Amino acid sequence: PTLSIMPTSSAFPTQKPSISSYPTKYPSVSPSQSPTKEVEGPFQMKLWWGEDYHWQGERKERRWCIRCKSSSCSEGSEVIFSECKRKSTSQWWIKSHRKIMPHKRKNHCLSYTGGVKIKKCDENSDDQEWFFDYNGFNTDGERFEAHPINEVGECLSTQHHPRNGEAVKLVECVKAREDYTTSFWNALAPPRWNGH
Repeated sequence: PTLSIMPTSSAFPTQKPSISSYPTKYPSVSPSQSPTKEVEGPFQMKLWWGEDYHWQGERKERRWCIRCKSSSCSEGSEVIFSECKRKSTSQWWIKSHRKIMPHKRKNHCLSYTGGVKIKKCDENSDDQEWFFDYNGFNTDGERFEAHPINEVGECLSTQHHPRNGEAVKLVECVKAREDYTTSFWNALAPPRWNGH
């Protein structure tokens, strides 16, 4: 798809739809029958696995989810990878508009200034807003990428193949896609947790 932060005008339509986090100037000709939910969750953010992936020298799927490093998800807590465990509430998240929050600390947000960390939510802070492309944010098992709203060329990822306890980072999307195969995510809601 064509990635567009702001609406553009063209004499000819593109072959694929544009993706934008901002409202368009005019209403849709065919409005969605499934409007975006204001709050989604709880869900687990799982690094997407492709059948042709080869992480840490293995072709076996590793199920890596993100969680707060501190058990309380307090301000300043790093966000790390850990093996997905459906009953681990430290891996549960909520999405509200463009913000991602730990399920247990709904007044704290996933932030990307000074590393990927938890900070007190601030409605005026762009460094807590995320943009989701490819299939857009969904809990249907479809993959998507998560980008900082102001850094579309950066992806929520890791700087190599994932490891337990490793910090989640922002990585140049091209590298994350091509070198590390770690740019895509699934958001898995309770009915899909058995799919881990």
